[in-house]
Amino acid sequence: MRAAVVELAAGLRNAGVGEVVTPSDPDYDVCRRVWNAAVDRRPAAIARCRTVDEVVAAVTVARDRGLPISVRGGGHGIAGQAVADDALLLDLSQMRDVAVDPQRRLARVGPGVTWAELDRATCAHGLATTGADVSSVGVIGTALVGGCGWLHRRDGLTCDRVRRMQVVTADAELREVSADAEPDLWWALRSGGGGLAVVTSAELALGEVRDVYAGTVLYPARDAAVVLDGYRRVCDQAPDELSLQAALLRWPPGAPQGPPVVAVSVAWFGPAERAVEAVAPARRLGTAELDLVRPLSYVELQGQSEQAFPAGYGTATGTEWLRELDHATIGALVAAAERMPTPVSMISLHQLGGAMGRVDDDATAFGGRRAEQHLAVFSCWPPGGSPRPSRRWAAETIESVAASSAGGPYLALLDVGAGPERVRRAFPRAAHERLLEVKRRHDPADLFRFGHGFSPEWYADAG
Repeated sequence: MRAAVVELAAGLRNAGVGEVVTPSDPDYDVCRRVWNAAVDRRPAAIARCRTVDEVVAAVTVARDRGLPISVRGGGHGIAGQAVADDALLLDLSQMRDVAVDPQRRLARVGPGVTWAELDRATCAHGLATTGADVSSVGVIGTALVGGCGWLHRRDGLTCDRVRRMQVVTADAELREVSADAEPDLWWALRSGGGGLAVVTSAELALGEVRDVYAGTVLYPARDAAVVLDGYRRVCDQAPDELSLQAALLRWPPGAPQGPPVVAVSVAWFGPAERAVEAVAPARRLGTAELDLVRPLSYVELQGQSEQAFPAGYGTATGTEWLRELDHATIGALVAAAERMPTPVSMISLHQLGGAMGRVDDDATAFGGRRAEQHLAVFSCWPPGGSPRPSRRWAAETIESVAASSAGGPYLALLDVGAGPERVRRAFPRAAHERLLEVKRRHDPADLFRFGHGFSPEWYADAG
C-alpha cells in the first residue's frame, strides 16, 4: 500500500501538481480535516492545486489509475463528501480568485472562495448575490446543492444566479458550460449535488444590495408555540423583499450556559423608508426579551450565524422541506426543543417562497421550490463526546414532522451517512432520472462518485 501511495504521489508531481500530501507527511492530518469534526476519513493522497492546469493534471493521473476523486472547495459540507477513504482528494481551497464586474453585475469566483470573501468584494460595489447565511461556506459548493440564503426570496437561489461554469470533466478536459454550451451538464451541476465534474470557477449574477434593516428579536422559550404561530402568519403576508427565520436554541448562539429562547430573525431588502413598517409584525409576536433589529451591512448580516457552531465539534443534522407550518408541526418542534440532547443544539425554520418559487421545476434539479419552509436541525457535541444522542434526536425530530413534508431534504444539510433513498428524495423523480442520464454520459466510470447526488450505492442501484 505504501509503495502504491509513493508511486501515486510521484505521478502527481511529475504531471505538474506542485503540492502533494500523503499519509506519511506531518501535515496530512491537518490537510484532510473538514469543518465537521464527525468526519474522519483518510484519502490515499491530497493534491493541493493552485491552478486549473494542476487540476487537469490531477484528474488525468486519477483517471489513468482508476482512482476515485473527492473535491474540497470551502470544506464546509456537513456530510463530508469533500474527503473519502482511499481516494484522491483534490484540495482547491487555495484557488481563491474573485473578480467583480460592477457594470455587468457579474462576479467570477474560484472553487476555494467563501461567501465572506465574495460578499466583501461585491458589497464594495453595492452588490451581492444569494449565498449561504453561514459565510465560511464555499460559494461553488453552495451552487452545487441549490443555495438558500437571505436573498432567495428576492433574487432566487444561488444556482439560479449562476451564468456559466468552468469545469474539468472525467476525461480530463477543460470545458466552459452554460445554457448555450454543454446545457445538460450545466443543468445538472446547478443543484444536482456535485459528482459530475470539478468546477474550477463560476460566474454569478449580482443584484443591488446596500445597507439592510435586519436583526433578531428574542422571545422566551415558554412562549414558543405562540411565537411560531405568529411567525407563520407573518410569513404568509410577507413581500419578496422580506426574509424571515425562526430558531429554538440557547442564546447567545454557541453559548451552552445561555437560556433557551425563540429567536425570530428578519431582513428587509426593500426601500429604506418602508423598513420599520415592514419588519414591525415580526417584532410583535409576544413579549420580546431583546430586540436587535437595526441597520446592518449585508456583510454583517451574513456573518451573524458564525458563532452558532463551535470549532472542533462534531455536528449531526436533520433537514426537510415543509409544505406548511401547521399547529401539529409547531407542537412537534416545541416538544423536540425540550429534548435537545446537547446545549449546542438548534431547531431552525427558514421562510421560502418569493423568487425561488417562481422558477420552473425543470429549470434545475432542485427539489424544494414549492415548499413554504425549510426545517434545519443541528446538534453539536464536543471532542470525545458520543454522536449517538445527537443523531437520534435529529432523526426523531425530522420524523415527527413527516405529515407536513413537502417531499424531502435539502442536500446541503444531509447528515453523515445519509443513505441512497434519503438522497433520492431530495430530487423530483424526473430530475433524478435526468441526473443519472447526465452522469452516465459524462462520468461513466464514476470517477467523481462522492457528490451528494451520486453515492456509489445509488449509481450501482440505478444500473
